[in-house]
Amino acid sequence: MSAALQSTSYSYQPVARVPNPMVKLNPLVKTNAQVVGLDQRLKMMNNSFSWASVVRSYKKSGKVFDPTLRPRVAMIQLSKIKIDEDIQRDLDPQHVSKIASQELFDPRLLQTIFCAKMPGKNEYHAVDGQHTATVIAAMVQAGLFVGEDDWTTVEVAVSYIETSDKSFARRAFDTINGSGKKRQSRWGRHRIRVQSVRIDGSKEEKMVEAERKQTICETNHCWPVEQKSPYEGKSGTFTHMEALSLDEDVLAATCKWHNQFFHYQPIDGGLWFTLPKIIKTFQRENVVLDDKLKEDLAGIVQTLFGGVAQFHSMVKKAHERYSMKIWSYNHTDEVEWNSDSLPASLIQLYKRLGGTQKVPAALMQQFDGITDFFLPEIRQWYVN
Repeated sequence: MSAALQSTSYSYQPVARVPNPMVKLNPLVKTNAQVVGLDQRLKMMNNSFSWASVVRSYKKSGKVFDPTLRPRVAMIQLSKIKIDEDIQRDLDPQHVSKIASQELFDPRLLQTIFCAKMPGKNEYHAVDGQHTATVIAAMVQAGLFVGEDDWTTVEVAVSYIETSDKSFARRAFDTINGSGKKRQSRWGRHRIRVQSVRIDGSKEEKMVEAERKQTICETNHCWPVEQKSPYEGKSGTFTHMEALSLDEDVLAATCKWHNQFFHYQPIDGGLWFTLPKIIKTFQRENVVLDDKLKEDLAGIVQTLFGGVAQFHSMVKKAHERYSMKIWSYNHTDEVEWNSDSLPASLIQLYKRLGGTQKVPAALMQQFDGITDFFLPEIRQWYVN
C-alpha cells in the first residue's frame, strides 16, 4: 500500500474465506443431459400453491372448456394466409432480413404460424407469425429453396382456430405477444449456449465463446444467474448479463478482483461499470494498474463504503448533487445517470485520500470535482 493510504487506515482488511455453496449449486455446471417426462412436470404443478389456487377458482365457478376448441394443425399454401394490418404490427423488413441472414437462418427452426380460420373459407388470418410467413415467401421468391419458385403454392405448417370473431384474433395477438408468452431471458440464452458446448459438444463459435466466458467466471468464483432465481443474492453471483459482453481479459481481471477482495458478497452491477472502465482507461493511456493499486482501490471501497453495492449507491447520490450544481438543474428528475461517474469517482477518491501512484488523466478530468459532493462523513477524510 502507499504510505498515505496506510497512515489513514484505508488498507484492505482480508476477510476469511468460507466454502461457497455456488460451487455445487451452479446451474450451468452440468455436463450430462437430463430428460424428464411430462409426468414430472405435473408433479411439480401439483405441489404448487399458485396452481392449486387456479384449480380452486375454476372449481368454484364451474367453468370448463370444450376440447374441440384447442388449435388444430394443417399444411396451408402461403397464398391462403392473410394479414390484418389493424391487428398485426407493421412488417419490419430489417427483422425479416435478420431472420433470413446466413448467420441465423435454419429452416428446421421455422415456427408454426398461428391463424384464425374464417368459417367456410379456405382463408387463414395470421395472428402470430407474419414475419415467419414473409421470410419463407420472400426466400422462395428469391430462389433460395431448391425446387421451389412459386411462393403461392408452397405449403407451411399452420395451427389455427376456426372463428369469424375478429376480436378473438385481436385478443390472441395481445396474449401471444404479451402475457401469454414467457420470453427468453438473457441468462436463458446464455445457458443454452453454454450447455450446447458442455452437454452437446457444439463447436459453433458463439457457443464456444459463451462457454469460455462462463469458465472464466467460474474459475474466479463468479456465477451469472437468472434474476429472481434461488441463487440470486448468494456470494459471487450476478444477474447483470452485460458483463458477458466484456472482452475476455477484462472479464477475467474484473472477476479476479471481486473474488480476491469481495468474495463474501454478491456482485453488484456497479462492478461491471467501474473496474472494466478503469482497466481499459489505464491500458489506453499506458498507465500501470498494478496489484498494489488494485488493492488500494479495494481498500477504499471496503473501508469507506462496505462494498461495491454501497459505493454504487453513494456515487449515484453524489452524481445527482454534482449534476444539479454543475448544470443548474431545477429538479432531480432532470438528472440522467451516467455510469462513467463510478470509475471517475473511485480514482479521484484514491487521490483525495492521499494515493500517490500515477492514474489516467481522463479519469481525473471526467466528473472533475465529484468527490466534493459525497457526504460529509466521507469528505472529512480527504487529504487536501
